[in-house]
Amino acid sequence: FVVEDKMIISNIIPDRADEQEAYRKIFEQVAWRDIINLPESAHVEGGDVIVWNDFLFVGVSFSEDYRMYKTARTNEYALEILKEYFPKKRIIDLDLIKNDKDPYRGILHLDCTFNPVGEDKCIIYKNGFVDESDYRLIIDIFGEENCFHVNDDEMVEMFPNIFSIAPDVIVSDGSFTRLNNHLRDEWGFTVEEIPYREISKMGGLLRCSTMPLVRD
Repeated sequence: FVVEDKMIISNIIPDRADEQEAYRKIFEQVAWRDIINLPESAHVEGGDVIVWNDFLFVGVSFSEDYRMYKTARTNEYALEILKEYFPKKRIIDLDLIKNDKDPYRGILHLDCTFNPVGEDKCIIYKNGFVDESDYRLIIDIFGEENCFHVNDDEMVEMFPNIFSIAPDVIVSDGSFTRLNNHLRDEWGFTVEEIPYREISKMGGLLRCSTMPLVRD
């Protein structure tokens, strides 16, 4: 994932290790000084890192049973390293609920429960956080009127995991009727609908399968 002008090479779970080979040609085009290789014990995945203005939202698992959860992808050590590399960012850590067996009771990545869209809006699932105070903090930052709340079923279907390609243009799944109508009718976005729902069976959707390489 990319923050400012730096590309961070994630230490991901073994089941996903082969995916990094697909990025090798991209890595080779980036200056070595702009690539950050994290220590092996610093675990983080791009779906847990959301860049929004001066904020860096990081989904973390602070659980003592962190190593027992396959859905726990980002740990406290990685969070502390991000703070060292990006001291000018306001870094907000958000403790996510983890459960490997019940998709209604566990969050894989931060962007499966919270995702900013446009310049000042967000999509959020209230029950994805261990502490309600984390949810309240996001509401305070964005404002209640700028937050679209998804229900349990919509969270499992990956409603939050859509993707902004411009301040006023969003790519979404065509089956997300309630969300897409709100984005258009209430917030004035252009919504490009595509058939992508089958991908959600893998635990992610549009944001999980994209990686912005250039950030202003």
